[in-house]
Amino acid sequence: APSIIGLNNVALRKQVSGIHHIVFQNGLMKIKNWPELTISSGIVILNQHDTVVEALLKAGDNYAGELTIKGRIPRNTAHPVVLDIKAKDYPIQDILGKGLGRIVKGEIRSDMGSLSYNYKKPTADALSFIMPFNATELRMSELPMFTDLKNLTGETLYVRPLFNHCRGTVMRTSEGVTLNDLNLISNSLLTLEGNISVNAKGGLSGTLTVGIPKRQLGKKSPPPTFTGPHDGFYHTTVTLSGTIHNPNDNLGDLMGINTPKASTPIPKVRPQASPEIPSGRDLEKEFDDLLR
Repeated sequence: APSIIGLNNVALRKQVSGIHHIVFQNGLMKIKNWPELTISSGIVILNQHDTVVEALLKAGDNYAGELTIKGRIPRNTAHPVVLDIKAKDYPIQDILGKGLGRIVKGEIRSDMGSLSYNYKKPTADALSFIMPFNATELRMSELPMFTDLKNLTGETLYVRPLFNHCRGTVMRTSEGVTLNDLNLISNSLLTLEGNISVNAKGGLSGTLTVGIPKRQLGKKSPPPTFTGPHDGFYHTTVTLSGTIHNPNDNLGDLMGINTPKASTPIPKVRPQASPEIPSGRDLEKEFDDLLR
């Protein structure tokens, strides 16, 4: 469960009705394997049968965007908790984390996000996040295919393409983070459709259908891996692999421009015992204690 720390100006106020309100400012929401989220302000209303939560999360790194979280937490733990989340010009990299956030950057909007906690699942798997989004400016980088496209077309803008019609869905669970149903369009440069995932260990995977405008090739014929043109674009499907620190894709292989390297013998390394990892704090109990 989430852990909320570092809150300032916490006040308990009893209303005329006898219901207690807890108001707070400034803090951090910490969830294992998730990026830290900065809490600007919030209120918790302690009702008889449930707890009402409303919080405003500010973007970091001098961004002006914000997330709002609203919902009810029933005292009956037989029912899952589902909190509504809205994003207004919030940097997607703050949600994706440092790994996938290196590849995709920009500000998103959403009125349909949710943060869920299912008490019937093991603590490590109980929390999930889903947010369909749209954006008018997302930039991508790091993937080798962008350099391959630059070399194919001679257009340097392919190295860090900027998309101005964007939609997709961010999903986060204990297993990692995924961008699903991606549809990124830059009419003059590139289209991308598909999904990108990073697992809890930093492994990168996914498939993207890549479209390049016919006019970018001039009089040249595209490599055989591309089909079309269809609606003025040539298309091919690229598979992602590697890790978030060493991302890879197979566009160069599909285009026949990657040549195999001679294998180098790998020296044997004497195995060493892994250090013992201490157990984590009981985050679920801490979250329940805070909100009850």
